[in-house]
Amino acid sequence: ILEEIVRLTKKLSISTVVEGVETAEDDSFVKRLSCDQGQGYFYNRPVSAEEFTQSILLKAIEKKSLYNENIANVAIKMFQSVQWMKSYKMPRLGSG
Repeated sequence: ILEEIVRLTKKLSISTVVEGVETAEDDSFVKRLSCDQGQGYFYNRPVSAEEFTQSILLKAIEKKSLYNENIANVAIKMFQSVQWMKSYKMPRLGSG
């Protein structure tokens, strides 16, 4: 079933993400299916948005390991959004 789903998404030009990749065997399976992305503990443990931007995203931008300029631009905008959200002061709601 999974193979057919991936084949259909390719025909429809839809990106695929396989969740729950926890072992090297799972990773090999994802690659064999030609899925676009995998997600799971095999790649990294879950991290907060702040840790993602500081530890992963900024390092990727600095090393220029983001292989596509569009992806780099999106990454920079994501970082800026997280920084904005952290500094944003939520207005107090009135009691009445």
